[in-house]
Amino acid sequence: PKPWEPEFDVIEPTPMRRAIGARTQTSFRDIPQFDVTRQLRADALVAARAALKAAGADPLPSYNDYLLKLTALALRDLPMLNSWYEEDLIKQLRPVNVGFACETEEGLLMPTVFAADARPLAEIAADTRELIAAARAGKLRASLQKGAGFSLTNLGPTGVDFFNGILRPPQTAILAIGALA
Repeated sequence: PKPWEPEFDVIEPTPMRRAIGARTQTSFRDIPQFDVTRQLRADALVAARAALKAAGADPLPSYNDYLLKLTALALRDLPMLNSWYEEDLIKQLRPVNVGFACETEEGLLMPTVFAADARPLAEIAADTRELIAAARAGKLRASLQKGAGFSLTNLGPTGVDFFNGILRPPQTAILAIGALA
C-alpha cells in the first residue's frame, strides 16, 4: 500500500453489479443528456390514493403505480419520448412499455410494465408487486427487464427531493421522481 492510503478491504463486484456499472458508463459516455425540472402539486394524486385505501382496494396501488400509469398515458401524446436510439436511428416504439427502477440487494434492476397505457391501474399494481418480489428474490427473468421505451425512477420514498435519473440505453428519456411535498 501507498503510505498515504488508508487500510481497506477489496470487494469483488458481482456479475450483476459489473453489468450495472457497464450500462451506467455506456449511458453517460454515449448518450447526450440534459435535465429538465418541474415541481408539481400532488394533492389530487394523494387524494385518489387515499380514496382507494379507504375503499379497501386490493392491491392498493402505490404512488409509483399511479406514476407508471400516468406516464404511460402521457407517452401516447408524446410518442417521441417512447423511443430507442440505436445505430443512428430513432425507433419510435408502438407499445407503451414502461420500465421502473427496483432496488435489490444486488443493485438496481429495471422491470418492465408492458402495455402500461392500456392496462387498468389495479392490474399494474398487481404486476409491479410480482415484479418487485421476483427481482428481490433474484428470480426476475431477463425478458421482464426488456422492451421498455421509457423508464421511471422514484426516490421520493427516501425523502430525496430532486435527482437526475440515468438513461437506460437505448431509451431516450427517463422520469426521475422526488418526494411528495
